[in-house]
Amino acid sequence: MSEIVLCCGFLFGIGFAVAGYCPGTCLVATAERKKDALFVLLGGLLGAMTFDLLYPSIKPFLIEPLNFSEVRVHQLLGVSPVLIDFVLAALLLALAWLLTDQIGESKEKTVSRPETKAA
Repeated sequence: MSEIVLCCGFLFGIGFAVAGYCPGTCLVATAERKKDALFVLLGGLLGAMTFDLLYPSIKPFLIEPLNFSEVRVHQLLGVSPVLIDFVLAALLLALAWLLTDQIGESKEKTVSRPETKAA
């Protein structure tokens, strides 16, 4: 992987980590009129605009060497894409089922019912 891609990705991640936002929460916080989120959003837009303007000059050494054409999971595994869809759907449903059970159990353990004294 190119050192430039690693450095840019690191810079992107550090920027959002220091700000305390990810792209989605930054938009929500901006809609809530938080000033720090507005600056983070403007910085992200400025970075995107800078990349767009520099793209033609960086494409030959940054984009093209890392272009491995279209690679998909089902092609790598040699199976039907529908099979991949069903397997992923089953895994996500199982995860959702397990998480709801775990959340329900932890709530039951932490919620204690106060005992009332009979008069």
